[in-house]
Amino acid sequence: MLRFEKALNCPQGQASIFYYKRKVTVSNLTVYDVRSFEGNRYVYDQTIAKRGSAEVASFLVHFIERKVLEGYREFRLFSDNCSGQNKNRMVASALLHAAAKFNIKITRNFLEKGHTFNRADGTHSLSERSTRP
Repeated sequence: MLRFEKALNCPQGQASIFYYKRKVTVSNLTVYDVRSFEGNRYVYDQTIAKRGSAEVASFLVHFIERKVLEGYREFRLFSDNCSGQNKNRMVASALLHAAAKFNIKITRNFLEKGHTFNRADGTHSLSERSTRP
């Protein structure tokens, strides 16, 4: 399961002085492995990358490469219908390349609109709760 968390601002706090400070946006893409109950988080700030299809494709290929080394031969990916991040040619091409390179099977599924809660959301709620006072 693949999901971006909402953009987080850093520094973050209740004091009004934080509002006037220069903020850096931090992104978190979570790829959740339901087989091993393991959340793989790719956390980076706006100076490193954006939140687009190139980043999603890179992280997915990295995740798949790690799992292939562990012996995985088949992948079923579940994503939301965000066309800018998940449902586009760049991600499809990267997955096709990974399937050919590692000789594996990849099945891509998109969650129905309005029914997009998945395991990755649980890891995001934990990180958001930890930042509250």
